[in-house]
Amino acid sequence: MPATSSPSNGAVLVLGGGAAGVRCALDLAEAGHKVILVERKGSLGGHMSRLDKAFPYNKCALCTLTPKLKQVMQEPGIEVVTSAELTALEGETGAFTAHITRHPRFVDPAACTTCGDCVPACPATLPNDFNDGMGTRRAIGKPYQHAIPNVFTVIKRGHSPCKLACPLHTSVQGSVDLVREGRFAEAYAITAAANPFPATCGRVCDRACEEACVRGEVDEPVAIAALGRFVAEWAAEHVPLPEAAPVRHAERVAVVGAGPAGLTAARELATLGYRTTVFEAKKEAGGSLRYGPPGSRLPDASLDQDVARIAALGVDLQTERRADANFTVEGLLEGGEFEAVLLAAGEQNEELSHLSAEARDEAAGAAARAAATMHGRVFSVAPAPTVVAAIAAGRRATRSVHAGLRGAGSL
Repeated sequence: MPATSSPSNGAVLVLGGGAAGVRCALDLAEAGHKVILVERKGSLGGHMSRLDKAFPYNKCALCTLTPKLKQVMQEPGIEVVTSAELTALEGETGAFTAHITRHPRFVDPAACTTCGDCVPACPATLPNDFNDGMGTRRAIGKPYQHAIPNVFTVIKRGHSPCKLACPLHTSVQGSVDLVREGRFAEAYAITAAANPFPATCGRVCDRACEEACVRGEVDEPVAIAALGRFVAEWAAEHVPLPEAAPVRHAERVAVVGAGPAGLTAARELATLGYRTTVFEAKKEAGGSLRYGPPGSRLPDASLDQDVARIAALGVDLQTERRADANFTVEGLLEGGEFEAVLLAAGEQNEELSHLSAEARDEAAGAAARAAATMHGRVFSVAPAPTVVAAIAAGRRATRSVHAGLRGAGSL
């Protein structure tokens, strides 16, 4: 956010919302200046707010400080900007231009009533910096009871290595924290929000998250996949199927192939509000997941659980419907029933099975480009080497379809 002062308005930028900065802002406002008070942390007070007594009269520090903090918040001539810092300063005396970066609170100040209900619900614990690391606090809250501004803040320290390593960017740390607290339904919801196949990946994932887990530098990585498998098995008995997603768009989309990429795209499209139909050549959905891993590693029940939750969103899953035998891409589009077709045949595309991986990708891309030239409404997903990579490819394809139907500005 830019903050500009000029000789005509006499505005003053005060950096630091401690006792000195607050006193300075009040004095400048009393003198008739417009003041912008910038504080790097989420609340005012600085080090004085952490003291028990204040020199030289040995009075209660907060009893002395709090009235001044309230006054600076109520002063019409002072604009308080917390969770922000100065990143650049240009100009000369009397005509400075300040560039201020404002960091998110992740809490809407207009909606927060500081009721405190979010604090026990937050699973993440951090060292309590306000008390010099003695004790812990939740990731959401205020540094101390009478902190001003009177609004909560979520402390985020970047993304965990496990989340960055996951191709789906699953919030692994949040899920593990919830499992630790016995909140299995919420842990499952976090995983399922990023991954349409939580039960499947609990068994056949390549576990990139565990390779990146910093706990492995001490002894062994956290058993993330095993925890995901446990939560998915718990959800099979305790978490009901989701309700059908509301339809928000008139266009219908056809997905050819019910493998991990095709089903992922179908779920994402249904969530976006499109009526989606999936055509699968084989008797059961799942693609390489259904016919690849042995049942001892991936039982049908685990895959069926994930497929059922995708279908429950309103996805029309039609099996034993083979392209060119039961329908054609041109027929789907020219019949007027579908506005777009997504080709997600993947590794199970028998017509390309004799080719190398590079040749299959080239052939699939050429077919898609030819169809796109004819219709402008055909998209494709290239085969992926792992299940999570296929899921990620399906999500990317969804964005392409959505942008093609609604325009690039919809992304």
